[in-house]
Amino acid sequence: MKHTFLPPVIALFAFASVPAVQAQLITSVSSTAPTADVAISFTTANYSASSGNTFGMGWKGDTGNRRDLGQTFTTTSSFLLDRITVQLQFISANAPSSAFSLSLYEFPSASSLTASSTLGTWSGTLPNSSILPPAAYTFNNGAVGPFLTFDMPNITLSASKTYGFVLSFTGLADNESVNLWTKGGGFYTGGQQIQTGTAGATTFTTGGNDVLFYVQAVPEGSTFGMVFGGVLLLLLARRFRHTVSLVSR
Repeated sequence: MKHTFLPPVIALFAFASVPAVQAQLITSVSSTAPTADVAISFTTANYSASSGNTFGMGWKGDTGNRRDLGQTFTTTSSFLLDRITVQLQFISANAPSSAFSLSLYEFPSASSLTASSTLGTWSGTLPNSSILPPAAYTFNNGAVGPFLTFDMPNITLSASKTYGFVLSFTGLADNESVNLWTKGGGFYTGGQQIQTGTAGATTFTTGGNDVLFYVQAVPEGSTFGMVFGGVLLLLLARRFRHTVSLVSR
């Protein structure tokens, strides 16, 4: 008997063997800000750090002194979220290699402090001390810190909506904190800095200065490839079912 259905099956399994989107966050560190596919940002443009102009807010996991920290932002168009990047100001001794989570929420408006829905929570681990050296960037030396990027499972964001990300350390340890750069002069009109001392909270307070951030979209070519791949998989599955039906008659 000629097994004419084998090629589609082989192709189907070959396509299925392509690595899936990572369920966990992948973190990376760079000395330069993201430039490609930046959909929304609030950056250090026209803002120079100095010993008298160093503003930051601590994302803390210190024992008995938790502070989950994040920022809301408003989209101007719909896109597939790929990465979120923040700029660091200070790294404490126990922060490197720490486990953490990033939650993504939707908010009713840019002025709201209570999320209307949770889009997801993903876990990750900060880079080690050789990549994130503690005390290399301090409150008084004016040295601009590195950029920390969270590569996320891709998720669709709609146009003209307010979303927010919140960082939370998984455990509490002494001297476990990272300061995120905030802009001391000017503010971001599409959202606000948000924080909470309660793990898993969806109602927040605001801490003042907005966090410097970059939100990147999946490149258009990659988006097309994902859609094409999904259509190809459906066509192969349909052909496979049809061929098996003919062989079994």
